[in-house]
Amino acid sequence: MPKASQTLPVKPLKPRKVLSIGGPVAYHDVALFYGFDPIIKPQITKKDAVLAKKIYEIAGLHKSKTQQFAVPLEDKIALIRHLQETEDYDRESFPIHVHTINQEPQTGRSYVDLDIVGTESSVAEAMLIRATNAILSEDGYNDLQLYINSVGDKDSSQKFTRELYNFFKKKSSDLSPSCRQVLKRNVYDALKCDHEKCVLVREEAPRSISFLTEKSRQHFKEVLEFVETFDFPYKIHHPLLGHKAFCSQTIFEVRPMNSESEEKPLAVGLRYDYLGRKMGYRKEIPSIGVRIFLKKAPSTQKVVKTKDPQIGFFHLGYESRLKSLSVLELLRRGNISSFHTLSEEKLSSQMHASQNQNIKYAIIMGQKEALEHAVIVRDMSTREQETVQIPELVGYLRDRIMS
Repeated sequence: MPKASQTLPVKPLKPRKVLSIGGPVAYHDVALFYGFDPIIKPQITKKDAVLAKKIYEIAGLHKSKTQQFAVPLEDKIALIRHLQETEDYDRESFPIHVHTINQEPQTGRSYVDLDIVGTESSVAEAMLIRATNAILSEDGYNDLQLYINSVGDKDSSQKFTRELYNFFKKKSSDLSPSCRQVLKRNVYDALKCDHEKCVLVREEAPRSISFLTEKSRQHFKEVLEFVETFDFPYKIHHPLLGHKAFCSQTIFEVRPMNSESEEKPLAVGLRYDYLGRKMGYRKEIPSIGVRIFLKKAPSTQKVVKTKDPQIGFFHLGYESRLKSLSVLELLRRGNISSFHTLSEEKLSSQMHASQNQNIKYAIIMGQKEALEHAVIVRDMSTREQETVQIPELVGYLRDRIMS
């Protein structure tokens, strides 16, 4: 199957010395398991804020309600700048997985941000969605539902925006007076108007997925194929368009099942692939992040060295990649830590990245194993290996790790 994804080169990853966060931190263990290293949330500088305001204004959003979007643009500007300027990271380190913890100044709600910077791969969306579901479940939420949509790449978004504006312009006489004023500022806001007249009109409005380029359509198809391997109900939600100033490709929210539309989501995720160029960097920095709102924030922070995982997970082929996150979630629930680089497609790149890890057992899933719902477990010291059915994997590994 052709791929719509691309990743930048990797180098062997060093054993991690990371920020350990104290207090009630069920989310922290989930984030670490999925490879998100904690960092102190980058400070937003005056320059970051000025740039964000400029990008908003260029997009025609300086007076728009969408500036109150759950993931502020200046946060992502500060993150990319931090990763570009910090000596610990460079282009050869990409993709980079990080998470931060903070509180909304207006509401006091605690949240954790997970970000993957440096890959266009659809597995990045899949990893964030899987980790988000696990974090919210650990935080006490049940019966969750995923709302997801795509605005595609630049060409897709431009075509959709143009058609949407033309549609509302033709229907302007059917809109409320206030909505006609909104239309002059930002056409996306017209889709959010709750006036009785506007609700009827927007039901006929164009949908963003109808304007996806072939590459964007393939990317979104892959994301949905990943999601369909999860035990996580989802629906394509066409009004979900993200932030016109910097969103691209996939946008998603997680809400309680049967929640009211006006309720705030528990998590908001989006791609912001084109922000790097807008910040003045010579190349795009494909990135995606999710903000997950927590019931209670952790209390303390300190830096410690994490234990090296004894298990390495490696995949080969598209089918195995689709099933990989389900296998990893099985290991997480079984309290078995593992090393993985799912953003890498080539087995050689995954093995290369694992060179500095102290891995005792390698779990390998190829096309054949994926179809048979099995994996190969290889003892890295003896090179002996055995095929194990996935439902039996946790018990099999526990017997060998503890023996």
